[in-house]
Amino acid sequence: MSHMCSLGPGNKCCYIHCGKTRRNVKGLKLFRFPKDERRRTAWIENCGNPDIANLSSEALIKRHVCSDHFEERFVLSSGKLRNDAVPYKYVHIVEIKAPPPSPPSAQEFESIYIPKFSPDVTKVKLEEPSTSEEYDSLPATKDTCLLDTKIEIATSSKMLNSEKHEVAIKYKLNKMAEHIRWQSKLLSSKRSQISKLKKSRRRYTTLEVFRKAEYISPQSRAIALMQIHTGKKLWTRDERDLAVALFNNSPSAYRFMKQQKIILPGLSTVKKWTTSLRRRTASVSSYKSEIKELESNSDGIEIKQEPLTISE
Repeated sequence: MSHMCSLGPGNKCCYIHCGKTRRNVKGLKLFRFPKDERRRTAWIENCGNPDIANLSSEALIKRHVCSDHFEERFVLSSGKLRNDAVPYKYVHIVEIKAPPPSPPSAQEFESIYIPKFSPDVTKVKLEEPSTSEEYDSLPATKDTCLLDTKIEIATSSKMLNSEKHEVAIKYKLNKMAEHIRWQSKLLSSKRSQISKLKKSRRRYTTLEVFRKAEYISPQSRAIALMQIHTGKKLWTRDERDLAVALFNNSPSAYRFMKQQKIILPGLSTVKKWTTSLRRRTASVSSYKSEIKELESNSDGIEIKQEPLTISE
């Protein structure tokens, strides 16, 4: 009789009634039989597979037992087994099928299920007294009173409904927890946005103070606004004129101010502005000289004006 291991060693578990393979179970770990004779004997006994009981030690080394049959403490984090690892002991469970019980006879049914009433027991109908005097006038009795009461027993349908109710509650709790996590992320995002807006508001307030302040001259206003200048913003006309004037007056002083961390346009930028300004100045001066020369040449020329006649 085959017990899931007679088809050859391969990558198959030899534990009785197992036969798992790496191909069928993803991530399955298989361990070879140990070379130690004492542990190898314990493995054979615990596996409960008679097909491997008479195999030689060389054949047993090619057999495997999967990790499902070992305690977690025997499997190391590296995926290897401890030296003292032994699989679970296989326990053979035998099912004994007993014949169904025969139904009780009529006499047995009466003796078991039908209660016997004592003649001394009387059934009393209780009526609630309306006044306290009626309470006092009630006779004291030791008779037993049998009441027609019903005892509700939890049926399978009620148990199923309660399980469904518990599942619904767990589902709602999970949904609420997920909603809370989402709202927490949204709240943190809103907080970061509020923080950025507060910073930009403080900066905007500072800029407004500089812009709305009263200055002695346009040059003083230009050099003050230069100190809050950002890299992405273009320089204004007053700031460009002031930078060119400072550089033309003293390039060394301009470099010294840059070294003192005073915000000014870069040296290469100022040089470009200066060159462009000189070219424009030269072109304007040459243009003016040409105009003067034309005016001087046109002094000796008389322009005759003929009368305009309109024919009827």
